[in-house]
Amino acid sequence: MTIPPLERDKRLGGKLIAELPGILAWAVRGCLEWQKTGLGEPPAITKATKEYHDDEDLLGKFISECCSREPEEWDRSTRIYNAYRMWSGDKSLNQRAFGKAMLEREFERFSSNGTCYRRIRVLPDFIPPSEKDEETSK
Repeated sequence: MTIPPLERDKRLGGKLIAELPGILAWAVRGCLEWQKTGLGEPPAITKATKEYHDDEDLLGKFISECCSREPEEWDRSTRIYNAYRMWSGDKSLNQRAFGKAMLEREFERFSSNGTCYRRIRVLPDFIPPSEKDEETSK
């Protein structure tokens, strides 16, 4: 932005020098606040980042589309993992990383003739064919 010549304050430099202690104090307070709390993130960036992560969260989509999540339910980790792989086609997520992701989503892991998770169960339509026989014995 350019200030037109007639609107320019020819005494601005002197006025700023007179206010120098206050300007310096304001800058120091701002610097201390910045060091204490950081710059923060604009709400638009926070929203866009969340939307991106939600769009890229295959496991979250799998859980919402292919699983029921009731307090009394549980399922074997291998069944959930195999159903996820079959549904998503994601071959890059190994079982260890899958387990970590399940714990991050606060599914409780327990042992009952193998590793299981509480509060989640693969819906019947998404159980891999190799595990359908196991389902009928539950």
